[in-house]
Amino acid sequence: MINKEILKRDASWLLMIIASFGMFLGAIFYQYVFDMKPCYMCIQQRGAVFYIGLASFVGYILHTHTIEKKRLSISCMLFLLLLSGIVVSFWGGQVAYQHLSLAENPMSFLFSTCGSSSPFGKFLALDEWWPAVFEINGVCSSNIAKALGVKMPVFVLVLCGGAVIHFTTVLVKLSLQIKRRF
Repeated sequence: MINKEILKRDASWLLMIIASFGMFLGAIFYQYVFDMKPCYMCIQQRGAVFYIGLASFVGYILHTHTIEKKRLSISCMLFLLLLSGIVVSFWGGQVAYQHLSLAENPMSFLFSTCGSSSPFGKFLALDEWWPAVFEINGVCSSNIAKALGVKMPVFVLVLCGGAVIHFTTVLVKLSLQIKRRF
């Protein structure tokens, strides 16, 4: 039987994990089943969604240990993870918004470039480490993949907005707990 208190405490973490990894797997599905080639911005968004899922999973584990053990080292790791989660979520939302803006204005593709080099730089070469998932195979165009009649970047924008709210809320609660405890 599921403890209602644990479910209430952990529901937001579990929702973030399920939503982000569901979206990540959906993007892979679209790439390989529907042959939708990911562009530069798609890969950037995929990286943000993957990080949100990974940060949510690690954050869930650290959050559980922070509550149970009340250790400062775990609280500090969670604090740093939440800060990075906010930054990456905000960045992913910006990329999704840019992608939607380019798609809505057909003339914008004449005056802007989508990018062709590694979207993550040399220090985090995901496209080299995991090319089947993070390699750029397509070009940006106004033809963006849709799921349930909604353009994919809209889902990314909603997830990133939710992640910013979630990570910020947990960060504030954690800061108050640390202040009271230590």
